Amino acid sequence: MDVVHLIQRLAEQNSDVPRVHIQACLNSRFRQRECTLCQDSCPVQAISVYPGDPHLPADPTVLVDDQVCARCGLCLHVCPTGALEQGGHTDWQRDVHTTAAELPGPLELTCPLEEELPRAPVAARLRTQRCLAALSLADLIDLARGREEGLWLDDRLCASCPLHRAHPAIEHTVQQANTLLAAWGTAARVYTYTLHPERLRAPHPVAEHTVGEKAYSRRELFTLFKDYLVRAAASVAEDLIPDVQEGNVRPLDERLQQRVPPHRRHLTAALRRLGSPKEETIDLSDLPWTVVNVSDACSACGLCARFCPTGALRFYLTPPREEEKGHFTLTFVPPDCVDCGVCLLACPEDAISYGHTIYTSWLITREEALLHEGTVVPCEGCGLPTAEGDPPLCYACKAQRRRQARLTADAERKLSTPFSLEDPNRE
Repeated sequence: MDVVHLIQRLAEQNSDVPRVHIQACLNSRFRQRECTLCQDSCPVQAISVYPGDPHLPADPTVLVDDQVCARCGLCLHVCPTGALEQGGHTDWQRDVHTTAAELPGPLELTCPLEEELPRAPVAARLRTQRCLAALSLADLIDLARGREEGLWLDDRLCASCPLHRAHPAIEHTVQQANTLLAAWGTAARVYTYTLHPERLRAPHPVAEHTVGEKAYSRRELFTLFKDYLVRAAASVAEDLIPDVQEGNVRPLDERLQQRVPPHRRHLTAALRRLGSPKEETIDLSDLPWTVVNVSDACSACGLCARFCPTGALRFYLTPPREEEKGHFTLTFVPPDCVDCGVCLLACPEDAISYGHTIYTSWLITREEALLHEGTVVPCEGCGLPTAEGDPPLCYACKAQRRRQARLTADAERKLSTPFSLEDPNRE
């Protein structure tokens, strides 16, 4: 199988090349992050990332070569902020889910190139018309939900496919899905031929189906998508309606554009559809979230919330007035966190660290969890609000005083060194 033939086959149902929204890229938001996830994951090396020099004004760039791109869709959900989008991908996801919903029981998904009879214990096979790498974590959870006999991915061709570099990502997504399905106490699991060969059986005929092959009447279409439309409207309204805060407390996360990417919204909704989790906590070492911890070193600068791409971190400030001290609060919305690492890099006080476990229920609620709070006073150097300290200095004035102290120490050391015209190397 050659790559030209593969790209032609995949492009028959998927002609659009992923578009890059550079404003949503982590490199645009925080240069020091130097994210290359999309470039590293691309199986045909069609993506080139130029993060840009943090000290130069040139904007970062992400280029997609439309002559090389295989339209596999892996980059769409590898990017934590959803900076890459592809025309028709949402329609394809909808077709996969609606077609699969009409096929109860154990189901197998296969790429458009597989022609051999299935060996998985299934009664039906659905040809996705795209690479299996296009299936996100949320897709697998939704497709597996209610299938106690299992959801199978036929990955037999992956080893010989020119897109074989996408296969580890497929297996990783399957393992993540099974971790979450187990935490929610459901018997449903996702299997692949490579990871679960012991479950395979002799080749056997099954009912064959293809994504997008069925036509719906207008009445059937509206009936089919009624629940999807209601959930979508609720999700949009949740973000459009601002949180009501008392007094003059205002969020400082409005200075940079923030949004929760569609694939993260889908993941949160998919977990909610599983119901209540059975396990109280879950290990995050292999999952796309993190837990943010904030120490008392926090200076109330708000930079972590300002640079957070999704608004998962939220900083509220009541400035001090005359003789009264002010107050600050830093909160966290766990399901909106995409584990990008920006807050850790942005904190000038090294006050942020990451945890390894989280309450499972936090992944399905968008309520704000309190991370840190305290009083603020005017900075001794510039007068801006900062956390109380001895002396009370904001992070910028504190750094400036440290630089001045180093310069003074260097000058004193040079003055205390005896001056001599003699050559120290002369015998």
